[in-house]
Amino acid sequence: MAAPINRGPLSTSNVFYYVFTLISLYFSLDVVGTVADDITDFLLCRKCGHEIVRASQLINFPSKVALKQRNSTLGGVPEILIQQFKNPHGAHFEIITTIKADVIEDLQKYSDDTWFPNYSWWITTCPHCGQHTGWTYRINSKVTSTDGQPEEFYGLVLDNLLDLQEAESLIHFPKAYGF
Repeated sequence: MAAPINRGPLSTSNVFYYVFTLISLYFSLDVVGTVADDITDFLLCRKCGHEIVRASQLINFPSKVALKQRNSTLGGVPEILIQQFKNPHGAHFEIITTIKADVIEDLQKYSDDTWFPNYSWWITTCPHCGQHTGWTYRINSKVTSTDGQPEEFYGLVLDNLLDLQEAESLIHFPKAYGF
């Protein structure tokens, strides 16, 4: 059996090296956590927590019939356009737009009362719990040129979504667990 190596008392340079190594490790772990947060940032169904849309898939698609417009940071993505609309029944909705969403479309297609001219719409719901999430918009077949506009996008009701970061901050443990 080999004898243990006796390194003697810690010198100031050794202490400095160990402290520097620990500080470097701490900050490198913090950076790794931040990158992972960016990759997994979702907007969730507020009712059941199902992942509806990845924040990186949000787009700004303005409508001329919006009552109000504002920008906000959602899912870590800055300057996301939030538009307020009013439906024919008088209900107000704040809508964000996205190129993809994990939702289920209603079978009924509508062309009247669209908030996005030249687009037909379908009501969408959460595939897990059935909560109303918003609408799918598809360009009307009669339109020949899209002028760079998407052929399909989603308008999601902001009040029916929850930012993953916000959801994680709400999770707490009972005092009996000692946390």
